[in-house]
Amino acid sequence: ERMYVALVAGVIKNNDGKVNLAIGRDISDRKKISSRTHSPREAETHFTVVRRFGIATLIHVFPQTGRTHQIRVHMAHLAHPVVGDPCYGGRTARISALGAPRQMLHATSLGFIHPLTHKKVSFSAPPPPDMQEIIDLLGRGTLQPAPTTGQPQGVRPLRGVRPLREVRPLREVRPLRGLPLQQDWMVL
Repeated sequence: ERMYVALVAGVIKNNDGKVNLAIGRDISDRKKISSRTHSPREAETHFTVVRRFGIATLIHVFPQTGRTHQIRVHMAHLAHPVVGDPCYGGRTARISALGAPRQMLHATSLGFIHPLTHKKVSFSAPPPPDMQEIIDLLGRGTLQPAPTTGQPQGVRPLRGVRPLREVRPLREVRPLRGLPLQQDWMVL
């Protein structure tokens, strides 16, 4: 018995849904899981919409099977990747105004039958502060489009998250051997 809470990119139209897509190690990238695989394994995920925001949707996710990266792959398959997912989300999952420092996916409750007592045991935990802060910002509607530089207006920096480093000019640039300086550059 597992329930996750996830913030996914875009607005999911249906109130609930099910993804039944066999997944396994990707043919071309062994670090990724996908439906393009030589050894597909059954995977099923159910979800219900908790709340819709203008740029994202908060959902409860109930994986019926326990495959690696199952939720992330299934939501990306629906074109609603988990916000902040660099592996399966691509550009869609990088909603710059949110400033998500990581994947916005959290195991809210986990339960199982204890092997010794044979009693049902369950654990629950609220979303971590960084995720809750983003959900609260979305709920208040205080997000604005991110400016081209600096901190987005109306968005407080997340606690415990370091800002991205600024791009600094190169210290020394020399031409590659045998080529004029204007045509090719090499950074030392």
